[in-house]
Amino acid sequence: MIICLLPCPKIPWRAKTFLSWVGLRGAVPIIFATYPLINNIEGADIIFNIVFFITLISLLVQGTTISFIARKLNLDLPEEKTGNEFGVEIPEELGSQLKEVILTNEMLENGNLLSEMNIPKNTLVMMVKRGKSIIVPNGKLKMEKGDILLCLSGGR
Repeated sequence: MIICLLPCPKIPWRAKTFLSWVGLRGAVPIIFATYPLINNIEGADIIFNIVFFITLISLLVQGTTISFIARKLNLDLPEEKTGNEFGVEIPEELGSQLKEVILTNEMLENGNLLSEMNIPKNTLVMMVKRGKSIIVPNGKLKMEKGDILLCLSGGR
C-alpha cells in the first residue's frame, strides 16, 4: 500500500507507513478465495481455508498493534477539545458568548457567595460545575476554589 501512496507528496511518510500497516484487509482475499469454491475446483476448500486463516491472523496481529504503531510513529494525538465542560452551545446570531471561568483563591477574596463576587456587568452565571455535579446557581450559592462557572456575556 505504501507504493500506492508514493505519488501523494502531501501525505507524510509516517502517515503512509501507518496506512500501510492498518490498511484494508480481509474482504477481498476471502471473496477471491470463494470463486474456486463456487466453480467446484479441486482443492478449493484448502485454498479457502488457508486464505481465511492468513487473513484472520493478519487482522488479529495488525488490529491489536494499531495503537502501538500509532505511538511509535507519533500519530497518537490527544483528542482536541471542542465545546465546553457543560456541553452547552448557543446560536451565533444572539451575539452572546459562553465563557468558562475556573475559580481561584484570588477570585474568592471578597467572599465565597456568588453575589459577593466581582462579576462583570451583562454577565450571567448559568451553571457551576463542581466535580462531576452541575449546579444551577443563585446569589446564595457558596463557591469553592476549582468550581467551573459557565458564564453568558454580551448579547443584544
